[in-house]
Amino acid sequence: MRGAASTVCHEINNPLTAIVGSARSLAKQFNELEEDSSQLKVDTESILEAALRIQNITHQFARAIRVVTTEPVPGIRMIDLQASSRRE
Repeated sequence: MRGAASTVCHEINNPLTAIVGSARSLAKQFNELEEDSSQLKVDTESILEAALRIQNITHQFARAIRVVTTEPVPGIRMIDLQASSRRE
């Protein structure tokens, strides 16, 4: 499982790194503008937050050492990434 997790995370993180870097650069540029760019800044921050959230998920996935599932809705099993990556 660990080898597959690392490969998937690597493939997701490569383009994600470009997205995070570009969003940070845009946010910095919007902060330096004198004209009103508040909506563009909000949109850029939303992109950055989403990308960082995905990055966090991939890091948890890469640390997974076993598969722990949960059933949040009866009949639907999901992997619990936090429990799967926790060393006990």
